[in-house]
Amino acid sequence: MHQAPDEKGKIAQIVYGGFSKCAYPLQRFHSDTERVLAYVPERDTLRRFQPVAGQFNISYRFGANQPEYVPDFVAATTDHNLIIESKAAKDMEASDVKAKAEATWCKKAGDYSQAQGGKPWKYLLVPHDAVAHNATVSSLAGRFSVAASSSATGSNPC
Repeated sequence: MHQAPDEKGKIAQIVYGGFSKCAYPLQRFHSDTERVLAYVPERDTLRRFQPVAGQFNISYRFGANQPEYVPDFVAATTDHNLIIESKAAKDMEASDVKAKAEATWCKKAGDYSQAQGGKPWKYLLVPHDAVAHNATVSSLAGRFSVAASSSATGSNPC
């Protein structure tokens, strides 16, 4: 099933299919944005999956806490490995969203991967209003990659 239900609040109750490049042929989503974004990599990636808690062991500092961060999607293209996260456009500058971007380990993972002959990692932070059925991962990567740089705490965004 590709279509969202008439009542968007019921998206998490439905199992969606039709994925050929996903590690799992059936998926559930938290939001309509996630549902639409899940189909985007079908056009221009080698493979993709939706990670679960504990799979990447990424934590981020948010105040005194260090909660676990589980990205929406991970995808591989011919040139990059990608962590893809979608957020409401109004929340793109929120402190927790920025903390997650700074905590992602794409820079270190990419350095290690390239030292082993692999591909670099990129972090894509995509506003919900840019997610569309006709989008491609390459176009989103060109517009929404978070540049690698060191933060004051020493963690590196992708």
